[in-house]
Amino acid sequence: VRVNNSVKSLSKEAFARETDEAIKMGYTLNSEHIPDKSISSGLVAAVEYHNAKAVVLGFPVNGGNSNFQKVLENVIENVLCPVIVIRFFGQLHTERILVPITDMEDLTEVYEIICALNRVGEHKIQLLFMMSSIARQKEIEQTITDVEQWLDSQEEKIHIQIQATPTDSRVEVICKVAEQYDLVVIGASRTRGVS
Repeated sequence: VRVNNSVKSLSKEAFARETDEAIKMGYTLNSEHIPDKSISSGLVAAVEYHNAKAVVLGFPVNGGNSNFQKVLENVIENVLCPVIVIRFFGQLHTERILVPITDMEDLTEVYEIICALNRVGEHKIQLLFMMSSIARQKEIEQTITDVEQWLDSQEEKIHIQIQATPTDSRVEVICKVAEQYDLVVIGASRTRGVS
């Protein structure tokens, strides 16, 4: 990408805090300024140009960016790689990870992300499989067995604790259980969209 001098200095200024943080962690941060007609089209162009493996978008901390949902939807519709949205509440820790799912498709959707997180340090990963409130004990046990077999069949093996929970209120269960964890990983397939 051709960048003139004034854009180079703008890029350095725009990412000064992030660059300092990356250096403190022992990494380098590559950044560039891409002039485009919109944020989402600029992100899509950058993803295509760099053949990115994933896009990580930070949810606005103050919630003040009303365009974020539109940018997110446009990026999701126009890139082939996974799109990851991070919303910070305080300092980032990843030692205790909660992965709420409602079916095996959800697990398939987030498994690569869980594996990537698992490669960085020691983790306790809890899979919370939320089932219908009328699920019987035998169905719950079968679900746990199915998940264990699926995990065993994966090329990259990671240790995940599995809990199957019958519920009528998934959001309530996630909010209650999430208080004990540092990070919550929730997947949304492209066909169902993001809400």
